[in-house]
Amino acid sequence: MNWLKRWRGEKMGKTKIRFKGYTEDWEQRKFGDLGSVAMCKRVFKEQTTPVGEIPFYKIGTFGAEPDAFISRELFEEYKSKFQYPNVGDMLISASGTIGRTVEYSGEEAYFQDSNIVWFKHDDRIDNSFLRCIYNIVKWNGIEGSTIKRLYNDNFLKTEFYMPTTGEQAKIGAYFRSLDHLITLHQRKCDEAKKLKKCMLQKMFPKDGEKVPEIRFSGFTGDWKQRKLGDVFKEYSEKNHAEQPALTIMQGEGTIKREDSERNLLYNKSNLSSYKMVYQDDFIVHLRSFEGGLEKASCNGIVSPAYHIFHGEKADSRFYYSYFRSYEFIKRKLVPHIYGIRDGRSIDIAGMKTIDIPYPSFEEQRRIGDYLDSVNNLITFHHRKSNLFNKTCRNAWEQRKLGELASSFEYGLNAAAKEYDGENKYIRITDIDDNTHEFLTDNLTSPDIELTGADNYKLTEGDILFARTGASVGKSYIYKNSDGLVYYAGFLIRARIKEEYDTEFVFQNTLTDRYNKYIAVTSQRSGQPGVNAQEYAEFEIKVPKKEEQTKIGTYFRNIDNLITLHQRKCNQLQIIRKYMLKNMFL
Repeated sequence: MNWLKRWRGEKMGKTKIRFKGYTEDWEQRKFGDLGSVAMCKRVFKEQTTPVGEIPFYKIGTFGAEPDAFISRELFEEYKSKFQYPNVGDMLISASGTIGRTVEYSGEEAYFQDSNIVWFKHDDRIDNSFLRCIYNIVKWNGIEGSTIKRLYNDNFLKTEFYMPTTGEQAKIGAYFRSLDHLITLHQRKCDEAKKLKKCMLQKMFPKDGEKVPEIRFSGFTGDWKQRKLGDVFKEYSEKNHAEQPALTIMQGEGTIKREDSERNLLYNKSNLSSYKMVYQDDFIVHLRSFEGGLEKASCNGIVSPAYHIFHGEKADSRFYYSYFRSYEFIKRKLVPHIYGIRDGRSIDIAGMKTIDIPYPSFEEQRRIGDYLDSVNNLITFHHRKSNLFNKTCRNAWEQRKLGELASSFEYGLNAAAKEYDGENKYIRITDIDDNTHEFLTDNLTSPDIELTGADNYKLTEGDILFARTGASVGKSYIYKNSDGLVYYAGFLIRARIKEEYDTEFVFQNTLTDRYNKYIAVTSQRSGQPGVNAQEYAEFEIKVPKKEEQTKIGTYFRNIDNLITLHQRKCNQLQIIRKYMLKNMFL
């Protein structure tokens, strides 16, 4: 239920949800009717230091950790002479991402003028209610605009509906309690993650040790070391076309392709060549080293490109945590990676020679039970936090690109050959720098046997990112009208989850904020580059799905209009050039 939207009030000042005992219409007001905008005295860069006594919050560190400080002397002088927030005042960001709020609790800190402000008002408005208004208000003069600053005049002219102070206090207290509940569950979720990380380090022996630092009672024997290929045997069963085709979700296991809610294209006439995988067995793709090994969540068949492993006396829960640990991936698996930076491949034969811990099966199972309980705790608090957040928020939510995508995958390590008339090959140079469209003037095909390469086919809504070189950051969104397309190794494919609009996500890659992120992130000692993990860290503000779709469609229509006029312009230029050549002697 969209609580904030309903409490905001409609044209007649009535709401659909009320606390018992309140019946009066809400009154329409402007912020300027109730007070003024306040801000701290300007602090110049030369007055700050990287370390110091008093934190100085700029717009980039607002609500996070400060990276600048001012002297106590300057703080005391400015605090006594100029405007300074009172305990309970709602500080609000007025630049960049407008509307982020932090309640001032009385700590010694200073805030960047004009970028971080607060509303200095009388007792006619409750601060907790004010915070709710900040979450839903449509700021005067900036809605639908490219302006990324909330000026004082816009602030004061903004209209909103306001009930009596008693009802304000009720509403404010209600949402404050929800906010506290969200924070509580998020904190518990974070604590559980820290606990899991700590226990993973302590429940496995360190290099050179034969027993872990922490151990369940009743287990005393030394842990053995065995080769991965001895504990987990690779198998390749085919001719199981009656089994459901599976797709692998990094960090989530496997799901049936029909249940994925994504348009996953694959050759159903060739399912007999697919490999059988049984629940809890491990799946390795040549390019899956960044995420370790993945565990099958159900029985089914997968692409022949995958390697399948089964352990007879091995608890899959125990080893799944180990295979996705820093210790295994970065210290043991990386030496068996070959190829160029980013998109490198696993040497499967070398991987099988890796020494892995091998306690008794009973101890494996005991540790697996414990890790299961911690994972369930993390999931519980994460879901609770999200549930309360969705219940009480109508504001756009900040997400990382990695949260919006089900996977990030590198492309084919294959050269290009003459176009075969069917199989198209897209490389970095095949994406137009301006329009981000697929350039089809000089089509090529992958110079590789394509049997078993279904994973490299693009499906509707797939987004490609250039990962290295001068064009790093360049993006492209695949449309079915582009035909059968495979993508090359210097590109990274992001598959966007069903609950997000692919066009909306893609349009975010055309913004100045995205370009700035790429410019900073791509800095290397050699040529610039951004890998999959770094792309996943890019932050995007997302509204509900319906609004995403409207925004994405709007900008796609503009893009189409630009493309149309550009083509007409190019045609006229050709005509002009021809006529100039032929109309003059």
